Amino acid sequence: MVYPHSGTFNGTTTWLTAIVVGTGWHIFEGMSVADINTDGFDDIIAWDNDQEKSWIYLHSGTFDGTRTFRPALALGYGQDPWLFSTEWRRENADLVFVEFEGGDVIAFPHTNKFSGIDTWDVDAEWTVATGQFTRSTTLCALMIDLNGDGKDDLVKSMPNGYLMYYQFRGWGQSPGLAAPVTGTAGRAAGWPAPTRRRP
Repeated sequence: MVYPHSGTFNGTTTWLTAIVVGTGWHIFEGMSVADINTDGFDDIIAWDNDQEKSWIYLHSGTFDGTRTFRPALALGYGQDPWLFSTEWRRENADLVFVEFEGGDVIAFPHTNKFSGIDTWDVDAEWTVATGQFTRSTTLCALMIDLNGDGKDDLVKSMPNGYLMYYQFRGWGQSPGLAAPVTGTAGRAAGWPAPTRRRP
């Protein structure tokens, strides 16, 4: 379901009535949105943990109900619950995995061309962080540019109710994520203050 923005921030009327853009999505554990084929429209990556498969739905270029996204293309990656697409290296969406078993964060750079599973360079695998996102310490993870530098950082929620903020340090840096800063439901001491991006 897509809820188009009304153009005005106005409480419960901020978004318009939902429009169906696909059916049968109950098989997926998660989705990530990014412009994968660099045509200027956001695409969807969805993954099914039971079958250990992931799929990409390319945007048709037109917002038109169930014809908005083209038929699924198999990517072939089996996923833990969190997979992200983010512009960490250059202007195109790199692929980032959060692995439950070892708690690692793994990234693959975009090749700057769309070619199914070969869209990302698997030979250039980069371990961004190790052992910090295990099942026992992580309830949920998300990527967001928290410090306003134009690159997504990682945030995780913990079983004790705390949030942990990991600043992204730069592609190829060791480690790729800075030491975590603990927050609560709001901005805590040590969290970056909001900044306005310049156009």
